[in-house]
Amino acid sequence: MRKFRIAAALVLIAGMLLSLTGCSLKGKTEQYSDDEVIAKVDDVEITLGEYKEIFDISLQNYKMYVGYDPTQTAEGLEYFQDYIMDILLRMKVVPYQAKKQLGEKLTDAQRAELDEMVDAELKSWDNYYRETAQAEYEQDNTVDVEARVKELYEEEAARAGTDYEGLIELVKEGITNQYYEGLLKEHVLSELKVSDEDAQKWYDEALAEDTESFKAEPGLYFDEMSSYESYGGSPVTYAPGGYGRIMHIFTAPETDIGEDYTTKKIEMDELLLEYGRLAMESEYTKDSASPVDNSARLAEIMSRYYVLKGESEALWNEHYAESKSKIEEAYSKLESGADFAEVMKKYTQDEDFKQIEVYSQKGKLISSEHDNSFWSEAVISAYKALTPGSYSPIFMDEDGYHIIYFVAEEPEGSVPFKDLKDQIAELLLADKQIDEWEALMSEWTKDKSVTVYSEKIRGVGA
Repeated sequence: MRKFRIAAALVLIAGMLLSLTGCSLKGKTEQYSDDEVIAKVDDVEITLGEYKEIFDISLQNYKMYVGYDPTQTAEGLEYFQDYIMDILLRMKVVPYQAKKQLGEKLTDAQRAELDEMVDAELKSWDNYYRETAQAEYEQDNTVDVEARVKELYEEEAARAGTDYEGLIELVKEGITNQYYEGLLKEHVLSELKVSDEDAQKWYDEALAEDTESFKAEPGLYFDEMSSYESYGGSPVTYAPGGYGRIMHIFTAPETDIGEDYTTKKIEMDELLLEYGRLAMESEYTKDSASPVDNSARLAEIMSRYYVLKGESEALWNEHYAESKSKIEEAYSKLESGADFAEVMKKYTQDEDFKQIEVYSQKGKLISSEHDNSFWSEAVISAYKALTPGSYSPIFMDEDGYHIIYFVAEEPEGSVPFKDLKDQIAELLLADKQIDEWEALMSEWTKDKSVTVYSEKIRGVGA
């Protein structure tokens, strides 16, 4: 019940395939130029050429995302043929039903909203191509950015079997269809509700499951709660003991330290190995008939080692100087009484604490008792030395510089239903909407406005 359901997953895959293929369906390359009609939605025709194109692209993506080729058996091939037909029918049925149920004419406000969406989409395309062209120019300053942008549009248009103007129209049509789908969903799904009884039932079942799971393996709580707080989904209803929350100021260079430093460190390691081997040889043979005197080479090794050590430390200090200065500035503000969350917001390079609201407000989970690999040993060690409401000195690990603040212990036990009721209702409503939409799509693709000639697609992919 609490995992993604099969129906939702299939809808997600279908939606993904539509987004990957939808803008090319009206282009006619020689390979997909067959105009034989295989289905109709009212007076809108679906041709065999359109079908073959989305079949080929969708099969490639199905293999990539689902992980196998469904057309290897006769039964699987027929299933996939029908699956592609269903995708195409949905693409045509949604705008038909939207206009049938809501009317052809948009209100002035709706038209303005749609125009804004189209403009934003076209701008995103233009920005993408300009960024691509600019990146190419930075690699080769003979590139004409404006000409390259035009060329990128033309390449995309050619892939869609059209020209620049046709490509723009396809993008506009795609956004328009998405907008009508949104209006239709709002119209047909707006009356769906989730009862308090349904929400309570879900909570009771989830609490029993979470309690059993996290008592048996407390380390799982970190993954489940972090996933929920980062990406949403099913609320977590129970917390085991042994967790706290920290805020995190982190700084580090944005580039690697470079090959020169790495080369010096490798040579230092090799010198230490050689020194140990030669020193051991001298020690073991000193009382023998043929003692080995490695003192000259040992002196050379130590001399070279300390030269490399000084050079590598200089490279290290130079590489980390800006990061060190930045975190020292942050620490100085904390010592002057500034609020940790505000200082963190300004200085941290840990994007989780900038982008995810719950982390910026109440911190991220950490535990010194339960296994998890998210935080380094240095961070966990610093956390163990803190009490709630205190922050650490600056410390460093292999990632960079850190200051952490112990916000509070994570309360152990069940989360009250009243605290999760709204999130649960939202989750269950989304499930209901998926089910209802699927039922309506099944109904609409089979009503009298739709004609399908299934026999005409049986040779595709065979």
